[in-house]
Amino acid sequence: MCTITKNEKFNSFELTFDGKPSEQIRDILKANGYRWNGKRGIWYGYKDISALLNGEQNITVTPTTTAADNTAAEQTEDKRTQAALLEEYLKILAIETWTNNPKMIDYERKTIARIYQTEQGYLIAINKPKIETNFCFGYGQNGVSSGEDYKEAEKVRSHAAADTNYFLSENTKELCGIIEQIQKYELRTRTHYIGAPEHSRVKSLETIDGYFTRLETADRNGWEVISEKDRAGLVDAYKKVLADFEKRLQTYLKRYGLTKLNTWTYLSD
Repeated sequence: MCTITKNEKFNSFELTFDGKPSEQIRDILKANGYRWNGKRGIWYGYKDISALLNGEQNITVTPTTTAADNTAAEQTEDKRTQAALLEEYLKILAIETWTNNPKMIDYERKTIARIYQTEQGYLIAINKPKIETNFCFGYGQNGVSSGEDYKEAEKVRSHAAADTNYFLSENTKELCGIIEQIQKYELRTRTHYIGAPEHSRVKSLETIDGYFTRLETADRNGWEVISEKDRAGLVDAYKKVLADFEKRLQTYLKRYGLTKLNTWTYLSD
């Protein structure tokens, strides 16, 4: 059995065999410029030789797929998985927290971007980020300011109102910060809502940095450490949310540009 995949990025073909191909097959591959990639376990080349291999020593070539086909299939499967996890998450909330409160369940449904399921079966929701269009800049201190303070604040405000990169950076800053915390600090989960049972599968994620480490052990009752595998999984989940958000931001900019931004300065108390 041989599977041929078209790699659109390199305009090449990648062949995967069930077991080591015969010497005769290897000779065909080499004669047509194919090479062996031991790290990936594939033969690769730039010539479509499916017709040569099909039927050769009872080898059947599966229909050629492209990287785009594989990506689309993965995205479809991911959507199905996420839809199922979301319904499971909301079902738990309806029983444990928002009993007889369909409005809150609808609210949760609209505000959740992604659900991550840990190795222990816990469900952690990642909220949809909101597009921020209001930016304010303070100057002075205790109601006192020099003219230079105001000029500097106004300069920054003017920059924010006209710079696309500033808009993108400020909007993605929080998500990027969360990803950095997940990668850097100890991770634990705990009960998501006050009043929910401690055994609930719905959990909140906490990063245990310097501040939390100083808290008394009693203040961390019910917290469970996240595995390194889950750490990597959570980083991947947040990066997917970030990628989707970046697409939303680009769509927003194409539609409105920076015309709807609200920027101002204020005298700090």
